[in-house]
Amino acid sequence: MSLRRLGSMVGAPNNLPISRENFTLNAATTTQRIIGIDPGLRVTGYGVLEWQTPVVPSPSQRSVPARRSNAVQEHSVVPLLSPGLTKQRIRIVEAGVIRVAAGRSMELRLQELKKSLDEILTECHPQVMAIEQLYAHYERTQPAILMGHARGVIMLSAAEHDVPVTSYAATSVKKTVSGHGRAPKEQMQAAVCHHLGLKTTPEPHDVADALAIALCHLFSQSLNSLK
Repeated sequence: MSLRRLGSMVGAPNNLPISRENFTLNAATTTQRIIGIDPGLRVTGYGVLEWQTPVVPSPSQRSVPARRSNAVQEHSVVPLLSPGLTKQRIRIVEAGVIRVAAGRSMELRLQELKKSLDEILTECHPQVMAIEQLYAHYERTQPAILMGHARGVIMLSAAEHDVPVTSYAATSVKKTVSGHGRAPKEQMQAAVCHHLGLKTTPEPHDVADALAIALCHLFSQSLNSLK
């Protein structure tokens, strides 16, 4: 059976698990939701973020993104929130992992993964899914093939729930969230904590990776809206 760990410990006050009930937005506020997915055959991380509809920036604000790129330094955690997002309260709706027991046949493992993700999509109602692009090194093709199976059923689940999917390369996620395309895992975790106001690092690392992918989509879409 798969083990879905809801409400991963990601730095909530008093170490309380994150859950949908922990966060509420003003009913009059238009919100959007995105689910970030870090795909895996044994462990799949996911993180659902909710944010207010980006505001329309003033003409003077439109030049800020261009200047910001010159201020990015290597190995530094920089706030990449665009002017349209600075006053928003990005909220974690839910975050956790889907664990699928090893030792079972491939088809049964994929079935369990899809069932758990179907449940998450039904309960959280994301409007878009962001997932990491498949990357294969010529010396390590087998892991990529296995990852492709998991990624396929994840995208199938999204399609069946009418959730559009956007893919991002790992280097793009790192560059957008931390400011450095080759950022190590520790720097990425620090950047996720910075952007989401978390006091502790999300565990396991699959959760932090999923939240980073969701943030990448959020920031990318915000910057596109300012062009």
